[in-house]
Parts: sequence; C-alpha cells; structure tokens
Amino acid sequence: MSSPAAIRLRAFALTLALGILAVAASIGGAAAEGYWRYRDTAFSPSEAELQLLGKTPGRVDEKHVSGGFQPEFSGQGAMELFFRNDDIERRNYLSQLTFTYGASAPMLVLVPGDTIAVEVTVSFASNYPGAEAQGGVAVDSGDYIAAVSVGEGQQSARGSFKVPGGGPGATLRYIASAYIAAYGGFSETMTNSYEWVEGLPPVADQPTPAAAGGFGGRWTTSEGEMDLVQSGSSVNGTYSQDNGRLSGEVVGGRLAGYWAEDGSNTRCATERMGSFYWGRIEWTLSAAGDGFEGGWSYCDQPVAGSWRGTRLAP
Repeated sequence: MSSPAAIRLRAFALTLALGILAVAASIGGAAAEGYWRYRDTAFSPSEAELQLLGKTPGRVDEKHVSGGFQPEFSGQGAMELFFRNDDIERRNYLSQLTFTYGASAPMLVLVPGDTIAVEVTVSFASNYPGAEAQGGVAVDSGDYIAAVSVGEGQQSARGSFKVPGGGPGATLRYIASAYIAAYGGFSETMTNSYEWVEGLPPVADQPTPAAAGGFGGRWTTSEGEMDLVQSGSSVNGTYSQDNGRLSGEVVGGRLAGYWAEDGSNTRCATERMGSFYWGRIEWTLSAAGDGFEGGWSYCDQPVAGSWRGTRLAP
C-alpha cells in the first residue's frame, strides 16, 4: 500500500503531465491554424529577359511570352508562347503554343485540407516536322497535378491536389510549365506565389436576397438583348448577336460558363455548343440583382473583354 506522500507525489506528477500536454496541444493547434493567400505571379524567363538572351549572329531566334493568372474568381491562367527560328540550312520554323489552366474553385485563398480540381489545355501549331508541345501544373516541386502533350491541335487533361499545410514565414508555389519541343526548344514557367497567413480564412461574401434570385430573365447587354433561364445553379440562354447562346453555373452570385455564336473573329480548335466560335464568360450579379458586370474571352483564353447587362424584366 502506498503512503499518502507517495500518492500526492503521483497526483502532482499526473497533473503536471496533463498540463504540459494541454499547453503543447494549444501551441500545436495555433501553429496549424492558417491559410495561403495569393501574392504575385512571375514568368521565368520574363519577356524582358527573353529579349536580352544572346542570339546567334545572322540567325533567326525570336521568342515571346504573354499571359496571366486570375486567382480571385476561377483560378484561370494562361501562357502564350511564340517561337520563330531557323536551322543551319536557314529553313524558317514558326511554333505557337497556348497553355490554359483553370480550377474548380477561386484561388485567391487556399485552405489546407481542401481538394481542388484542375483542368489544363494545350493548343499547338508548328511547321517544324515532329514538333511537340507540353504543358502542366504542379504545387511546389511535386509531381504534375495535370499534364498534357500534343503534336498538333489541342489536348486537355484533368487532375486534383490537396492543399498542404503551412506555418509562419512559409510560402507555396502553384507552378505552370510549358515547353515547345522543336528545333532549339523553348521552355517557360509561370509561378503563382502564396504566403502563409495565421488565423481563420476570410469568409466568402454571401449573396444578398436580391442577388440570390439569380440570372434568369430578360436583359439588355453590350452584346445585344438576352434571355436567360436559371434552374438551380444552371443557367442557359440566347442573345441577339450572331445567334448567340450560352451556358454556365452560378456560385454565390457569380456565373461562369461559355458563349457560342455562328461566327466570330477567332475560330477555336475544338467545337463547343455546336460551334467552333466560342469562349468563356465570367459575370457577377449586382447586389440589387438588376445588373451584372464581367467579361468574356475567345476559346479557352482567360476572360478579359467587358460584358455588361441590365435587367429588363424578371
């Protein structure tokens, strides 16, 4: 049988141990609580660096890169690579690559543990025999989430990744890479950088009751009059410009989808909604629900052009 002193000693030791565990758990929980916030996007090499790179005297060697990343809405990004050169026999080659990628959720803020689906598309044309284009996205130095390779035309691929955790001072890189495998070769990287922020992630704005009514109804827009029907989160409709039609999904007062017409200034490599003339749309409904603002693009390019609308009838 233990003495009263021994019992008190064991009780004190148990209390001390539980206290240490509680403090450790508290510290660990605080360190793990946080999220990733988008910081900036950089190209490597940049357009300026491409123009400073040494060129062989008397040879054709022209490289250009353009594009960007839109994290605040649908995580859309794009790179356009222009590559013109010649071989030792002075035969000229022209290669053009467009690499687009998008996500299943906005990417202004990334929350550890969330799973994000990604789709990538490579469109490629070249007059160099056997030329090939590649494109893919990855997180930090990990394996490609989604990658595609194509000799001519357009190909797409899908994948997903789980957002990793972080800590004070940590950074995260969401990397897109594109490569033209032709005479001489041209490789480009777009790095979207994130920084770790301690605390709870910001809560997304909730739509007002008026905005929650949706996009359904008749509108006058910068592309002509439009009739939209919304069923749940799905929206379909038509507009007067070149037998225009559109289809999309609504999340929190925002519509993302596609338009298609019988003709436009750009012909896409693939068909959508029965046409080779189509592009993306991204619109945001006003708080009062009586108008929207947003943009459009050709094919799978990032949204850039302006498309506005005012409601005519519910």
